Amino acid sequence: MKGESLWQWPAVANSFNFVFVGGLWSEYYPLAYLPSLKRLINQGIAASRLTAIDTRASVEKNGETLVEEFKQSIVQHPNKKLVILAHSKGSLDVLEAIRLEPSLAPHVHRLVSIQSPFGGSPYAVRFIF
Repeated sequence: MKGESLWQWPAVANSFNFVFVGGLWSEYYPLAYLPSLKRLINQGIAASRLTAIDTRASVEKNGETLVEEFKQSIVQHPNKKLVILAHSKGSLDVLEAIRLEPSLAPHVHRLVSIQSPFGGSPYAVRFIF
């Protein structure tokens, strides 16, 4: 098919539940994860995008929300560890969820953090102070 990759996810990918967590303002660009999400689902791999968080809310509030969403995801796929793909502030929200509920950690196989502001954002600080 035109525009479709012939690349297939390795068989081991079916052992995991892939969860996408968006970054700041990702509710305004919801299609950013869609191609990867669709490719996983079309190949029969458990995958979802967590959308209950308000990306503009505090890390603490989103951490609390993610605790509940991760628990639901674990119940839905009890034999599959989570592979969490988080963008920007979403990574901070995920780490807060695990800090709030350490019992989640054994259920997480990997956290893939993309463009995350660990240690803050030097550019933002320049504009604030």
